[in-house]
Amino acid sequence: MPITFLQAKAIVSPDKPVAVGSKEHNDILAMMRQSGRVFAEDYVPAPQPVRRMEDFRPFKERTEPVPKAAAVSKKDWLSIEANRQAYQDHLDSRPVHFESPPAYLAWKDKTLTGEVKRGMSKKEFLALLK
Repeated sequence: MPITFLQAKAIVSPDKPVAVGSKEHNDILAMMRQSGRVFAEDYVPAPQPVRRMEDFRPFKERTEPVPKAAAVSKKDWLSIEANRQAYQDHLDSRPVHFESPPAYLAWKDKTLTGEVKRGMSKKEFLALLK
């Protein structure tokens, strides 16, 4: 469902007024377009060079193509400052866990107990480490 100007303004600039033509105003309009709002300048039907029988019917019965909202790419979505800030806040709020390597991969404290032979497999070499 498309968001209204006031809903988008509450996301982009909730505390201060927005001047027409400013970066915040353009971000609000871009956010409205991305949510599915169709503006008059976006809806320009193609001229019909050939008359169809449908054109002769009463105006109320005619069907016109309805523009559909296009999918928004991640790059376009992140081009809005409020969306980029919300995305960064989301990433910062999630803890990052790095798993420690298993004990059998810690070679620092292990010593070689046997003889290394040419053509030895990795499995055989690891078996020699204790």
